[in-house]
Amino acid sequence: MIYIETQSTSPTFNLAVEEYLCQTQTLTEPVFLFWQTEPTVMLGRYQNIYQEVDLPLLQKDQIQLVRRTTGGGCIYTDLGGFQFSFIIPKNSQEIDFSDYLKPIINVLNSFHLAVTCDTRNDLLLHNKKISGNAQASRHGYTLHHGSLLFQTDLDSMTRYLKAPKYTMAQAGIQSVKSRVANLTDYLTESYSAKEFKELFLHYLMASHPIQSYTLKPEEVTHIQLIQHQLFENPDWLIGKNPPVSLTQSTKLKGGHLTIAADIKAGLIQHIQFTGDFFTTGHIEQLEESLENCPFTYEAVKSKLLTSDTAIYQITTEDILQLLFPTSST
Repeated sequence: MIYIETQSTSPTFNLAVEEYLCQTQTLTEPVFLFWQTEPTVMLGRYQNIYQEVDLPLLQKDQIQLVRRTTGGGCIYTDLGGFQFSFIIPKNSQEIDFSDYLKPIINVLNSFHLAVTCDTRNDLLLHNKKISGNAQASRHGYTLHHGSLLFQTDLDSMTRYLKAPKYTMAQAGIQSVKSRVANLTDYLTESYSAKEFKELFLHYLMASHPIQSYTLKPEEVTHIQLIQHQLFENPDWLIGKNPPVSLTQSTKLKGGHLTIAADIKAGLIQHIQFTGDFFTTGHIEQLEESLENCPFTYEAVKSKLLTSDTAIYQITTEDILQLLFPTSST
């Protein structure tokens, strides 16, 4: 495994490093990144910006807003937290978190922390979330991206992240803050963020042969180009928001799912799937395949069954029941 120290706290630069390594396929061995950011709200690839954040509030408080290439939910991160990335040469459309979470769990166990994984993609400590994870297939590589709460400002997290109202009602959750915890709440010794990072990497390298790699100046230039053209591009950040005549939302095993569609003369003119889910393939291909499709149970079912794109732990029947709640198979 190769470790790259990005030497940057810019969220868009670090996301561009991930994308660069997947795009160029320069390194053929697995790569690990362990990085921090300035105060940032980070959207999952498929989330609707207007449903997830209060843009005027973020602008007023000068909080960066970025969108990553992986699915999953919206997170708040700052210099009190960490992000970790695995970039693996693996041309697989399957979503599998276990292989990437095991080494993280083992390292945290070395700190005498009894960390476990839930049924989806979170790491828990004393039943509180300390890490969320996302994954995508990029250019023949698997990109796994995770967050780690070390000493994150949880008051800011509560201020900037709002759980969907239907989730709050279903789960009886009082606030974002009540569901999460910092590692510093449970560590038996006191560490600065720098000390924790050094020891984390020490434990990781003790169990995995790792060599360091320094980005070359020409690679940094390429990364900065991706940073500007993709991650700092307003079109990427804002995303597409089609006219809507139907909106349905629910919480499923695979995550939150909202479907917004414009239906005219019995045909789907535009459709958009948003939420904190993960996909095999590209959701845009599924959306395009449904355009001009008759808005009937059987017609939509046929399109879904023949699509190369699947949503992780969300079935065709789940989607059909959301769009046609009174229909039956």
